[in-house]
Parts: sequence; C-alpha cells; structure tokens
Amino acid sequence: MQPSGTPVGLISRSLLVFLVLFLPTVAAMTAALKKGCRNLGLIGLLGLATTGLYGYVLFWSWLFWPRVGRLVALVCPIAALAVTLIIGRTLAGPARKLLRASLVPILLIGVYAIMVLGLGFMYGGLDTPFKTAERRFSHPLPNDNAIPFIFAEGVWWHVIEKPLVGDWHSSDRPPLQTGLTLAPERFLPHDREMTAQMVGVFTQSTWILALWAFLLTLEIDSEAVLLVHSGCMTSGFVLTNTSLGFIALGLPLLLLGSQKQFRTRYWTIAVSLLVFLIATVVVWCVLMFGPFTTVLHQGTYAVPLLAFTA
Repeated sequence: MQPSGTPVGLISRSLLVFLVLFLPTVAAMTAALKKGCRNLGLIGLLGLATTGLYGYVLFWSWLFWPRVGRLVALVCPIAALAVTLIIGRTLAGPARKLLRASLVPILLIGVYAIMVLGLGFMYGGLDTPFKTAERRFSHPLPNDNAIPFIFAEGVWWHVIEKPLVGDWHSSDRPPLQTGLTLAPERFLPHDREMTAQMVGVFTQSTWILALWAFLLTLEIDSEAVLLVHSGCMTSGFVLTNTSLGFIALGLPLLLLGSQKQFRTRYWTIAVSLLVFLIATVVVWCVLMFGPFTTVLHQGTYAVPLLAFTA
C-alpha cells in the first residue's frame, strides 16, 4: 500500500479502514434480513449497535488478553465479509431489495468520511493529523481528540501512562473509541497516528446511519431523508466535529429510534429526550465519581443500553 502522504495512499488507506470498521455492521444487517426482519429502521439500529459492540469487544479483549484481541481484530472483518457474501447470496426478492437499501447509509458514511479527510488534509498536515484536525476548520481546539490513540498505544505496548498527556486521563474518552482505534492495527500496523485519525472520522460519521434509522422510524419519505442528510453534511458544526473524530452525534438518535419497537408517537419521542438527558447526567455522575472512573468516564456511551431496556 502506498504511503498515506500521497492522495492515492490516503484514499486506499481510508477504504481499508472503512472496510475493517463496517464489515461487521453490514454482516449484522444482512443476518437480520435473513432472520426475517423487514424494518429498515430497526436494521439500521442493529447495525449501529453492532459497531459499538465491536469496539467494546476489541477493547476489553485487547486489554486483558492481547493475543485474543489481536485475533479478534484479524478474524472479525474476514468472518464478517464471509457472512455477508454467503448470506447475501441467499437473499431474494424483497429481502435483497432491502439489503441494497440498508447499504445506502453505510456507503454514504464512507463517501462523507473520505470527503472530510480530503478537505481536512487539502493543505497538508499529514505528518501531524491530530494537530491538523484541531485547527483545520476552527480556532485551535483542545487535543483530547488524540486520547483514544494514546490510550490505544498504551494498550498495544502494555504501558498505559497516568495521565496520558497533560492532565488528560483515559477516563476522558470512553473505551469504545479506543477499541475501534485498535481495529485496523492488524491490517495497517504502520503510520498508526494517521490510521487513528481516519478511524475517528469514520466512526464519528456513524451519525449518518443513526439519523437514517431515526428518520425511517418517523416514516419520513426518502427524498426528505436525503435532504436532511445533505443539510447536516454541509453543517460547519458537523464538519468540525467529524474532523476531530468525536463519536458523539449518533447515540441520542439511537435511543429515539428504538421507540419504534413500542409503536409510539411523537409525545414518546419528547419523553425519550428527557429520559436521555436525565440518564446521561445520572450515568455520568456514577462513572465520574465511582470506582471505574479511570476506564469509563463519559456516561453517554452507556445510554444506548437504555434503547433496548427502556
């Protein structure tokens, strides 16, 4: 593979990162269709949840059993590709049509993330990706976008600094993003800082899948869904945060979208917003001041569990 310092190298590395991250997501969505699920919104939520589960499994396995973590990082994408191809070939008629529809937001994530990376590094900065992301679309921002990479490096080398950098601790970013940062390590062992930046951009772009599932839950027509996505993609707020690689935009939509399972209406969505805010504060307080503060700090990432238990 060409060095990521060239345009071809940047695109090829980005495509490989994209495949490693989202093949398990596509496999889960394909399996759901095989099992008879025909609700696109629910399929999208399942795909988003699979991405989160994938990150947590990678992190904990790599942290406690590094050999197992390396094996999981190597086998999961390959197995997911096999599952997708094998099951996908057996789908026919409406199921195959739904599979093509469910792939639209996944492909859109890839296109948008590569576009953000291209815009971000248009004027160089490939040798210092995190610093470039901190300044490219805004005034200089805090360097906490590098925490998942620094934490992942500590897990990789079995030496976790305390604090990680400056006064930042591992608790200032959840293990989900660190786990996903470790996902491409077996395929792209070199230039890991640039790979980590790509992982951040791709995973932050999962808001596209979350928003897609949420709008389908509200039974919005496809033209309006595309219009809403287009508006969000051109937002300066979304562009800046996507470039920084924060996984923060999709999870409230995951909670809201899950309400489809209960056949609820708009008033339930309003209640869900309130529940989300309360749950975030409560979980954050518990994790902030509890015994696990060095590993789990941002309770927002525990909130998706409520989507399936509320």
